[in-house]
Formats: sequence, C-alpha cells, structure tokens
Amino acid sequence: MATGQGRLDMPNERWRNATVRILLTVGLALLLSGPAWAHPYYNSGESGCDGSNSTVLRCEDFEHRGDGSLPGAWFETANGAITNIFNKGWAPTPGSISPPRAVSCGAGITPFGNCAGDSGLLNGSQATSPLGHFKVGACGSTGAEFCNVGEVYVRWYAQWGSNAVWGQHKHMNVTNDDGDIAFVNVQLNCGGGSSVTSAPVTLQVLHSPGISPDGTACLSPNVGPALNITGGRWYFFELHVRVGSSNNALIEGWQNDCGPTASFNCGAAPTRRWNYPNINLPGNANGSQIQTLWVENWCSAVPACSGDGARWDMIKVATAGPIGFSGASGPSNTSLRPATGATALSGTIAGRVLGSVLAPRPAIRGFLIVVVLATPVLIIVAFYALRRTRSRR
Repeated sequence: MATGQGRLDMPNERWRNATVRILLTVGLALLLSGPAWAHPYYNSGESGCDGSNSTVLRCEDFEHRGDGSLPGAWFETANGAITNIFNKGWAPTPGSISPPRAVSCGAGITPFGNCAGDSGLLNGSQATSPLGHFKVGACGSTGAEFCNVGEVYVRWYAQWGSNAVWGQHKHMNVTNDDGDIAFVNVQLNCGGGSSVTSAPVTLQVLHSPGISPDGTACLSPNVGPALNITGGRWYFFELHVRVGSSNNALIEGWQNDCGPTASFNCGAAPTRRWNYPNINLPGNANGSQIQTLWVENWCSAVPACSGDGARWDMIKVATAGPIGFSGASGPSNTSLRPATGATALSGTIAGRVLGSVLAPRPAIRGFLIVVVLATPVLIIVAFYALRRTRSRR
C-alpha cells in the first residue's frame, strides 16, 4: 500500500521539481538580463568612470542609452528632468533634439567608438546645450544636486563640421547653479565682429576682478601658440580651473589639433597654451564654488553662425590632473576599458528591442523594475523549495 502511494506521488513530485527548476531558471534570466539604468554622473567606459575613483566627478562617452541599450545617446527628452533615466544626468535646454538622441553613430564618426555627442546646427539655437552636475564625495545621487568643488580639470574632444562658420560661439562653460559664466567659458571668435571659417579660441571670464577694469576678458593663449579651429578636424581640450578671491585663482588650458577621424593623431602630449595664475575667480551671486558643466552650443545672431556644430566625445571631469589624452597613463589613470554602464545584453538584438520598448513606456519600465527587484526573492524561494522537495525523498 505504501509502495503504491509512493508511485502515485512520483508524477506530482516530478511536476513540482520541474516547476521549481523553471522558476529558478526564469529568475536567473531576469536577474542577468534586466535593463541597466544609466548613472547620473558616470556613463563612460574610461578607467575611473565607474565611481571607483573619488577624484573623478563626471564622465560621458555617448556609447549607450539610458537603459543600457545600443546605439548610444546623449539625452532623449528635451523638456525632461535631469533625473529622467534617458537623459543620463544631463539637463538639456528646452527645445527640439536634432539629431535624435543628440548623437551621431556609425563607422568613421569618432575615433573612440561608435557614437559621439552631436550639438546639431550652428544656428544660434541652444537646443543641444545640456548641462550636468558633479558627484563630489557623499554629495550627489540623482544628478540634480548642486555639489560644490573648488578645483576641476575638464577634458574633452570636439569636432565641427567642415562647413562650419562661426560668429561668437560659446563652447564649454564651467559655472555654478544653471546659468551665467561664473568662472570660465571656452569661447570661439570672442568679440569677433565678423563670421569666420577659422576661429580663434579664447577663455572668457565675466567675473574676475582685477583682470580688467570691468572684470571681463577674452584670454588669449599666453604660454603656447594660438591654434585656430577649422571644420572637419578633431581637437583635444583640457581646462584646469581653481576658484578664489585673494589672487589665488588659476586658469590653465591645453589644446591639440588631432586631425580628421581617419588619421586621428593628437601628437605626443597635450600642449598647454593658457596659464593665468594669481587671478580672482570669486564666482557670482549664485555662489563661489564650481557646480556645473554646461556644454554649450550658443552662437551669436550677429555675426552669424552656420553649418554643422560640434561633435563631442570622451568628456571627463576630475579634481586630479592634468587628465591628458584618453588612453594615456597619468594621475587619473585614463586607459580605456570595456564600458560598465551597460549589461552584456546591451549589444544584442534583445537589448535594442528592450530599449525601444522601454523608452516611451514609463509604466512598463516601472513594472520591469519591480520584476528585477523581486527576482532575488524568487530565486531564494525556488532554491529552498527544491531543497525541501529533495529532503522528502
């Protein structure tokens, strides 16, 4: 009788074991293939850009979208909050996004990967002029916080279209709050009275008592030869900015001509062209500390700008430097490595489909977040159920 009952229980036990194994497999699959949400500060495969290096405050290489899928993106919601995962910690100026996702992707676009940030046209619009904040120690978790830092190094690469014509053009603004030029801005054709196809580069300050009678200036290269910008070529830039109000502030700048993408070569080492020590950079009414990096695409109406605006790549902000070329050894350890912002699923067809499904559907995103969070519990329950089933044999 007992033997017969055991035989009757065997099919149920097999079904129970199969069900537990299926639950365990599904749970593991969900855990491993869940969407990877973008970080509000660190979205780059460059060394130190995963939050492990406390001196690195922000990174962007444009290679993945906010859900970790491919191809890449800069930001996707022009009127969205900085905390929107598809904006990756960037707050764009309200307006249309052109090109879509503010990137250009494909072979030959950038020497650093597949995608580069794209600011659109040089037409006086600031639609593609996003700003971002910094992760400074314990300050910063959503990207929206203003975290104070007194000294930064900012490194990036930029290339304008071969048809670019510049009026007066704001390019990179180290500031506070979300406006003004509190400290320094890289300005092309600063004060120029006419449009140019070969643009001089200056460092513009608006709040520097003592540097001029009104505290404003366009600072030309003073320790290296001037290097004008022309379209179709990549340029390396790095800024070093230290604030202060007792003749203890500093601005340094490096710039190299790296040539077109096909023959990219920045030379042996970054060339320092600006060195303005012992100046004053007290800030403005918003504060005395650096809080914001504003990647600018502003152009004057007169003289006019036209053509294709800047593409950007390998943005990195740190308190230690100089940062140097991407891939170079140095204080910041900037050797390239595989991106950590996306999961292994990112580059697959499934990853692309997931990204296209999630982007316009916040309700589905919320459901999947719940599923992914619940997956470890599901795995534990299935594991103990399997052990209990086996212990009864």
